[in-house]
Amino acid sequence: MGRFIPWIFIALVLASGLLPESVCALLDFNPEKIKQGEYWRLLTGQWVHFGFNHSLMNAAGLAIVQYSFLDELPLRGWLWVQGAVLSAVAFGLMVFNPEIGVYRGYSGAFIGVLCFALLHFWQRAPWVALIFFGGLSIKIFLEHLPNYDIHYLQPLIGVAVAVDAHLYGYIMGILAQVSYWLWRTFYKKSAATEQQLGGDV
Repeated sequence: MGRFIPWIFIALVLASGLLPESVCALLDFNPEKIKQGEYWRLLTGQWVHFGFNHSLMNAAGLAIVQYSFLDELPLRGWLWVQGAVLSAVAFGLMVFNPEIGVYRGYSGAFIGVLCFALLHFWQRAPWVALIFFGGLSIKIFLEHLPNYDIHYLQPLIGVAVAVDAHLYGYIMGILAQVSYWLWRTFYKKSAATEQQLGGDV
C-alpha cells in the first residue's frame, strides 16, 4: 500500500485544480488569516492551485520525478522530504514574504522534492544527477536576478511565479537529502555493529 501513497498524493495535487474558488479561498496560503489562527492554510495553501493548468503542471512534474528518481525510495523517506519541503516553504513565506498576500500551489515544494530526488539519484548515475542539478541551480539563480520576468507563466496559470517559494524549497531539498543520507549511514553502521556484537557473543 505504501508504494501507492505517492501516486495518490499526485492525483490529489492534480484534482485540486478542479476545486471551486469558494473552497480554494478557505484553504489558500494567506498570511493575515494564518496569523488569525487559520493554521491549516500553511499546508493546504500548497495543495490548492490557481486553476487546472497550474495543478497539472505541478502534478505532471511530480509524477515524472517520482517515476524517474524516487520510485524505489522507502515511504519513510518520501514522507520525510514532503514534510521537510512543505514546512520550509510555509516557514519561508511567513517569515520572509509576509507581503505575498495569497499564495497557492505546490511549485515551491516541488522544487525541493526535485532537488532531493536528483541528489538521491547521485549514486546511481552521478553525471545525470550533476547535469540536472546544475540546471536546476542555474534556474534558481536566474529567478532571483533583478530583471527576471516573474510573469512569464501568467497567461497559462493566471498569476506571477513565486520565485522565493522555489528558493526555500531548493534549500530544504538539499538539507533534507543530506539529513536523509546521514540518517541512512548512521542506521546502517548501527545495524552492522549490532550484528557484529551479536555474532561475537
